[in-house]
Amino acid sequence: MINEFDNIILFNLDDQKYAIDIKNVERIIQSVQLVGLPDSPKTILGVAHVQGKVIPVINIRRKFHLKERGIDLNDHFIIVSHKGQKFILPVERVQLISTKKHIEFVNSKEFFPNLQLTKGALRLKHEVIPIIDLKKLLIFPNSKKIESAIKAGSDKNDSEQ
Repeated sequence: MINEFDNIILFNLDDQKYAIDIKNVERIIQSVQLVGLPDSPKTILGVAHVQGKVIPVINIRRKFHLKERGIDLNDHFIIVSHKGQKFILPVERVQLISTKKHIEFVNSKEFFPNLQLTKGALRLKHEVIPIIDLKKLLIFPNSKKIESAIKAGSDKNDSEQ
């Protein structure tokens, strides 16, 4: 597999590491309080207010079929941008890695046959880490419902201030 990445962000969900291309990452912040969206799909945990913007928080654990848990104060939020829309990925730990190091890129299907949200994997020392494909991760069958729920959450917050 050809290295198409300049730098990679590694993050943890439970004991598994995942990678995402830094080109898609706008910033990383400590977790903040979420506002629930009653009519949103289960793949959205709610929204977070970051610098005056209302950003949907993806239920990444559900997307990866992991046991769900609440947001911890020590968690991090990776703010990503896709097709002009910002999203937050709540994760446990974050690390930046340069692909200029000796990293081997491999086919993810060989190591993660049931993980459909990847666009390859990287071998780093003695572990293989799937690289998440944001295009696949951020597909929502009910996108209009999500937009409506976010707008309602934003309007509700504006009226409370």
